[in-house]
Amino acid sequence: MLWIGCSSPEKIKADKIEKAETLLSEGSTSEALSILEELAAQYPNDTAILRSIGSIYSEEGDHSMAAFFLEQAHLLSPQDIELLYQTFQSLEAAGQPATQLLEKLASESPQAMTAELWVRLGQLRQLENKTESALEAYLKGVNPNEAAPSAEVAAAIGGLFVNLGNLPQAENWLKIAAEQDDPNALTALFGLLEIQLRQKEWTAAESTIAQLDTQFPGAIDASEWKPARDELVR
Repeated sequence: MLWIGCSSPEKIKADKIEKAETLLSEGSTSEALSILEELAAQYPNDTAILRSIGSIYSEEGDHSMAAFFLEQAHLLSPQDIELLYQTFQSLEAAGQPATQLLEKLASESPQAMTAELWVRLGQLRQLENKTESALEAYLKGVNPNEAAPSAEVAAAIGGLFVNLGNLPQAENWLKIAAEQDDPNALTALFGLLEIQLRQKEWTAAESTIAQLDTQFPGAIDASEWKPARDELVR
């Protein structure tokens, strides 16, 4: 009976996992993966094994394989928040759709959302033309009173406010972007110019054109806003 117990499938499985861990610690990654993937074939519902394989591939920089195994693990343990985050990261790194997982993380564990994750969620929602929810996510990820957001993020928020018809807020955020030495400042300055011309704020529009000429020489003449100069002169 003792011999049978020591040779049980669970004991063999545990020994193989231990051997894989030893190989990993010795730097023999491919051998460890070979053992773990063999175990995954035998125990396809073992979340720990799938997760270990995914983590190894992630550390090795093979994000597609990491995403493959971590996604399988997540499907088996959908309530594991840490695993959910790991799976999202691997899918993002692999360039695969991951919006649904980030939405789930924001819904089920908002305290786990970092400022960077809120901004990323805002970007993903914006790509899906979800203006209000995108803006909501962005604003959870930035606080201009503590630190200036990047020009890219500030310009995106300003553009969303424009879409919602809130021009005063749009101007505030576009100005934050326009003040930075960044290519996204060009988008922000054009956004400001559009608002100022629409509202007939001629002096402000002249100032924005001057800033464009200084910061991005030739940009106006190569854009749809070239007639704006003539309009201001007139």
